[in-house]
Amino acid sequence: MNKFLQAIFICILSFIFCKCSETQELPKGRYDYNTRGKYMKGKLSDSSFAALKNDLLLYSSEEIKDTIVIKYDFNNADCWGGQHEMVDSLILQIIQSYQKGVVAEMVKRPGISVFEFREQGNETPKYRKWNNNVKIDNGFLQRLFFTERVVCGTSVIVLPDHQFLLVKTDPHFEALYHFSQKDMLDTIFRNRHNNN
Repeated sequence: MNKFLQAIFICILSFIFCKCSETQELPKGRYDYNTRGKYMKGKLSDSSFAALKNDLLLYSSEEIKDTIVIKYDFNNADCWGGQHEMVDSLILQIIQSYQKGVVAEMVKRPGISVFEFREQGNETPKYRKWNNNVKIDNGFLQRLFFTERVVCGTSVIVLPDHQFLLVKTDPHFEALYHFSQKDMLDTIFRNRHNNN
């Protein structure tokens, strides 16, 4: 019976992940759901970098590490459609599983600080609203990085030399799981995504 429940849970998670990667049409003019440039690189000025670290200290009791990874979700942008049909206990299990993955990545790479934020508003999906690790942005981060509204949020990796990589429409936090590794970032900043 226990294996049966595990199989059902895995099937539900698979459905959610597949559903999340589908393109969803949202009100035009508010979101870019057909991103032609999924990746964007840039560089912060010294003053912007210092302001970023100061802003993040408002949300953290720990020292900000050399590399900063931030996941940002927008209000009224439900990437994971159908959650209103899920029982609350399943949503809580998904949140718990997701957070275990984030913590595991942080343990693997102790030189990174990871933050999750959402835009202010009342139309936040439960899987973000109920996650206590997701902080509400005071507006600073949105003005600095997240000005383009996209489905499934945007992530940013900020390196110690102030270079950054934005990953638009990032439902599975690939900025943390794939792009925050140094060799991958070196390749990107040297050879790819020259649309800054």
